[in-house]
Amino acid sequence: EIFTGSAVVAAKLMKDIRGFSARTPITLEGGQQAVRTLMQYGVSADVVIDRLKQLGDISGGSLESLQRLSLAFGQISANGKLQGQELRQLIEAGFNPLQVMSEKTGESMSELRERMADGAISINDVEDALKAATGEGGRFNKMLEKVGSETNFGAVQRLGGEMRNVSTLESDSSV
Repeated sequence: EIFTGSAVVAAKLMKDIRGFSARTPITLEGGQQAVRTLMQYGVSADVVIDRLKQLGDISGGSLESLQRLSLAFGQISANGKLQGQELRQLIEAGFNPLQVMSEKTGESMSELRERMADGAISINDVEDALKAATGEGGRFNKMLEKVGSETNFGAVQRLGGEMRNVSTLESDSSV
C-alpha cells in the first residue's frame, strides 16, 4: 500500500503475485521481494506484474537470478537509460539486452556499446529487448511455464508455494 498509495491497488498486486507464485517455481516471498525492489526504483504498479513475469522467465525459476535481474532493471528504470554497471549485472544474471537488440536491429555489439556509452540506450529500449526475449519466438518465452511444468524442481517449488499461500491466507483471515 505504501508503494502504490492505494489499498485497492495493493490488494490487486498481492492477488497477482499469489497467482504468479502458484503457477511458477517462484515463491510468494520471492515474487513480493522482486515487486518491492522494482517499485522502490519507480516501476509503476500498472506494469510491475508484467516486468515480474518477464524477469521471472529470464531467471528460469532461479530466485537469486530474479532478485539480481529486478535490482538491475530497477536501477535502469530509475536512471532512464542503460549503463555499464547495470549491463554487467543483467549479463551476470543471464540476460544481455544488447544481444537481443543486435539481433532485432542488425546493429553490431560495438555500435550498441557506443550508444550505451553515449547514454543513448533508454529504459524503453531495454523494455523492448525484454519483450522480444520473453515474447513469442523469444529465447525465454514461457520459460517459467516450462520449468514449472516439465521439471521435478518446478513441481516441488509450486507445491511449496501453494502451501505457503494457504498458510498466508489463513493467517490473513485471522487478523
